[in-house]
Amino acid sequence: MLPPGHLASAFLTAKGISVLYPELDSFNFLFWSSIFAVVPDLDFFYTFFKIKKLRYSADYDHRIFSSHYPIIYFVVSLIGLIFLPKLSLIFITFLIGTTTHFFFDTFSVEGIMWLAPFSKKTFSFSSNQSKYDCTDRTFFRHWLCFAKTYYKKFFIAKIEIILVIISIYFLISDLIKLYV
Repeated sequence: MLPPGHLASAFLTAKGISVLYPELDSFNFLFWSSIFAVVPDLDFFYTFFKIKKLRYSADYDHRIFSSHYPIIYFVVSLIGLIFLPKLSLIFITFLIGTTTHFFFDTFSVEGIMWLAPFSKKTFSFSSNQSKYDCTDRTFFRHWLCFAKTYYKKFFIAKIEIILVIISIYFLISDLIKLYV
């Protein structure tokens, strides 16, 4: 899933939780849940640093790094909730955002190593196991090629578009309620 999909899926998850727990229906809860959904993909910067160029490299798949180990995010959230209860909203939003990220990455071809570091087995619900090949390896051109020729073929891409549209609807609806 691409960043807009991660943001939208976490926003909608937080929105759903706020329906169940109205005291959580706040801008901060929705905003930070969404922002934390892209945290696991910040390892892209490490990947680019490793190869010394702003280029994508199949040799450095960012999902092999510990920043894509779900257990780290669960443990950090649990420790925060136990030892810093006054900041519980931050740790709840952190857990919602990152868990939503990993859930949707499970639908990618690469999948997620849910049991890492104890196991390197990847879990993927994607039925398409073909790899893509975009000849231009510069960062932006590569991802543009990826989105135009490969990603749009996946069912998860269609789901991602729907999630983004629904998120925009709820965001506009909330803003109208706030200002009207």
